[in-house]
Amino acid sequence: MASKPQVQCPLCHLELDDSEHLQDHLVESHSSSELAEAIVSRWEATEYGYDS
Repeated sequence: MASKPQVQCPLCHLELDDSEHLQDHLVESHSSSELAEAIVSRWEATEYGYDS
Protein backbone atom coordinates (compact mmCIF):
# COMPACT_ATOMS: atom_id res chain seq x y z
CA MET A 1 0.00 0.00 0.00
CA ALA A 2 1.46 3.34 -1.05
CA SER A 3 1.52 6.10 1.51
CA LYS A 4 0.84 9.75 0.85
CA PRO A 5 3.75 12.14 1.24
CA GLN A 6 3.59 14.42 4.26
CA VAL A 7 2.10 17.86 3.71
CA GLN A 8 4.57 20.67 4.20
CA CYS A 9 3.60 24.23 5.09
CA PRO A 10 4.62 26.51 2.21
CA LEU A 11 5.49 29.31 4.65
CA CYS A 12 7.48 27.69 7.46
CA HIS A 13 8.20 24.34 5.77
CA LEU A 14 6.98 22.41 8.82
CA GLU A 15 5.94 18.87 7.90
CA LEU A 16 2.44 18.30 9.23
CA ASP A 17 1.29 15.10 10.89
CA ASP A 18 -1.38 13.03 9.19
CA SER A 19 -3.90 14.33 11.72
CA GLU A 20 -3.13 18.00 10.96
CA HIS A 21 -4.77 19.95 8.14
CA LEU A 22 -2.83 22.62 6.25
CA GLN A 23 -5.65 25.17 6.50
CA ASP A 24 -5.85 24.76 10.29
CA HIS A 25 -2.07 25.12 10.58
CA LEU A 26 -2.05 28.28 8.45
CA VAL A 27 -4.84 29.91 10.47
CA GLU A 28 -3.40 28.97 13.85
CA SER A 29 0.32 29.45 13.18
CA HIS A 30 0.62 32.34 10.73
CA SER A 31 -0.59 35.93 10.83
CA SER A 32 -2.76 37.53 8.17
CA SER A 33 0.24 39.62 7.14
CA GLU A 34 2.39 36.51 6.60
CA LEU A 35 -0.33 34.90 4.51
CA ALA A 36 -0.88 38.05 2.44
CA GLU A 37 2.86 38.47 1.86
CA ALA A 38 3.15 34.86 0.66
CA ILE A 39 0.21 35.24 -1.72
CA VAL A 40 1.52 38.50 -3.18
CA SER A 41 5.01 37.03 -3.55
CA ARG A 42 3.68 34.03 -5.46
CA TRP A 43 1.48 36.23 -7.63
CA GLU A 44 4.43 38.50 -8.50
CA ALA A 45 6.60 35.48 -9.28
CA THR A 46 3.95 34.16 -11.66
CA GLU A 47 2.98 37.52 -13.16
CA TYR A 48 6.48 38.93 -13.60
CA GLY A 49 8.53 35.75 -13.80
CA TYR A 50 10.47 36.44 -10.62
CA ASP A 51 12.35 33.63 -8.94
CA SER A 52 11.33 33.41 -5.31
